[in-house]
Amino acid sequence: PPRSTLFPYTTLFRSQTLPGIGPTAAQAIVDYRLENGLFQSITDIQNVPGIGPATYDGIKDYITIGE
Repeated sequence: PPRSTLFPYTTLFRSQTLPGIGPTAAQAIVDYRLENGLFQSITDIQNVPGIGPATYDGIKDYITIGE
């Protein structure tokens, strides 16, 4: 899949292109961003409910922080 940036905008479509991220997890990412603001590190995605170490390991090579 293409690399997805978690900053400046996380969209449901972009999130769902990540391996192992379906509609529920994508919505959780968007909700987390709305409540907590920007991710400061790609590891911050593990703070999203439902995204733990195994999911992170599957997506870490496809996410970035920055424009």
